[in-house]
Amino acid sequence: YNITIYFKKGNKTVEKATIYDSYKIIPFKIDEIPKYYNLDLEKLDIDYKKYRSKNHILSKQEKDYIKNDVIIAAKALKTVFDEKLTRMTRAGNALYDYKNMIGNNFTMYFPTLSKDLDKELRKSYRRWVYLCFT
Repeated sequence: YNITIYFKKGNKTVEKATIYDSYKIIPFKIDEIPKYYNLDLEKLDIDYKKYRSKNHILSKQEKDYIKNDVIIAAKALKTVFDEKLTRMTRAGNALYDYKNMIGNNFTMYFPTLSKDLDKELRKSYRRWVYLCFT
């Protein structure tokens, strides 16, 4: 869901950049994100069918197109992160919020299962999911 790149100078890390799979957190197409997050941007157009050779050098329009898509995703992610929703998926954020809402009572409502019971329950869950979604 993410990859972190460390930039080093000699033996010292001087910068790092984390690239997120935004779709796991924001499950929308890039052209839908500005409306949903009330951003003052919109997706640009580009000719996908245009022939581009292996050694093609990006035009200004192509660079602007890519940059705009990245800015849209980045602004939406910033909105999500500013809301303290910093987990890697929507489900992870929901679980984190739920645990915070019920405080230390989580293990009372959801006790840790033995490995044997967990294994049996997972079989049932797998069958239930298969039946519901096939």
